[in-house]
Amino acid sequence: MISAESRQLALNLVKEAVESGARYACACEILGITERTLRRWKELLKEAVFVSKDVRYFSRCLR
Repeated sequence: MISAESRQLALNLVKEAVESGARYACACEILGITERTLRRWKELLKEAVFVSKDVRYFSRCLR
């Protein structure tokens, strides 16, 4: 299993490459992942952020 930190690093590297003019497919290929994997990791990151915000909100409400 790939750690959350490694996934975040890969997402950042691909983003930087694409901003510099590379295509997603090429950036992913260099990292050894598929574009589908990249999309899944982005969705997981979004979900984690939402859950994190919900937990913080509910913990404040319970105080």
